[in-house]
Amino acid sequence: CNRAEAAFQRAFELRVRLEGLSRLSQALDAKRSLLESREAELLQIETDIADLGFDESAVAAAEGTIADCERNLATAREQKYAATARIGSLKTDIEGETERLSRAEDLARRHEMLAEEIGRLKLTRSLIRDYTDYLLQVVRDRIEEEAGRVLAEITDGRYGTVLLDDDFTVLVNDMGDDYPAERFSGGEQDDIAIALRIALSRFIAEVNQVHDSTFLIFDEIFGSQDEERRSNLLRALRTQEVHFPQILLISHISEVQDEFSTTLVVEMGADQASRVREIE
Repeated sequence: CNRAEAAFQRAFELRVRLEGLSRLSQALDAKRSLLESREAELLQIETDIADLGFDESAVAAAEGTIADCERNLATAREQKYAATARIGSLKTDIEGETERLSRAEDLARRHEMLAEEIGRLKLTRSLIRDYTDYLLQVVRDRIEEEAGRVLAEITDGRYGTVLLDDDFTVLVNDMGDDYPAERFSGGEQDDIAIALRIALSRFIAEVNQVHDSTFLIFDEIFGSQDEERRSNLLRALRTQEVHFPQILLISHISEVQDEFSTTLVVEMGADQASRVREIE
């Protein structure tokens, strides 16, 4: 019974497998048909390849050419990057050179301006030199004579000779020798300066042919003078009224107020504003 059971089981399995055998046979026929079709296609492809005359060595050569092109392309890219960097550097250099060129153009224009200025200065110096020669030859004697005369009046005859050297340094004769103005005292230097101012003013007025409505203005010329010298100075100034009808003197010394025909006093008012008052 046990063997019969096992045989039945085996028979059942074989029957099941036998039933699938027809399907497998059909599938095998289909595979064979497909294989025949593929073999026909393969033959056709081989025929077409043979007709094309395809060469494997050409493919290898083409692959080698492609590899060379890729290497060349990589080299070209590196060269491009280097050229780009070089172009950037050159642009920076060009900008720097452009700035230097602009500065050079500015310097060139400045050089031209300076050259023109130098030419004008040379001409001015030449004119000044010529005028200095003229002063030395023509004017100096007249100024020395007038300044000496005024100084003699101011100093009561103590100093009466004034000289101007080639550099227009003022020299005053004292006891037979000529000394520069710096050698004298402060009051005497003021006297010399006033005498020169009067002499120069007279010369300028004569050169410009101004004979009327001329005036002199002196500011604080009595500060370093004693009473006698102030009197001499006032007497000398009065001698100039023929040439200068109006002489204005500015001074803080009250002692000289009575010496003038008109005296104006400037005072500070209560509102901190200046007031001008005439002294009768």
